[in-house]
Amino acid sequence: MKILSKTSTFQTNTVIQINNINYRIITKGQLCPETNKKSKAITFDFSRVDNKKLTEKENKIGDSIFNEIIKD
Repeated sequence: MKILSKTSTFQTNTVIQINNINYRIITKGQLCPETNKKSKAITFDFSRVDNKKLTEKENKIGDSIFNEIIKD
């Protein structure tokens, strides 16, 4: 058997709404790493859909979502 094609990375794009403001969450990661380690997230991006700069409170929301993701 020959492996002809292999995709070992993933990307999820999620849009959530909190207090009538839409936020985009992009998570990129790697599945089945070559070194037999657990799969892990490579990047996590939390931003507003309208591209406005996040406030300190919004950054804390992003941190909280990130912490929930890495728990799993």
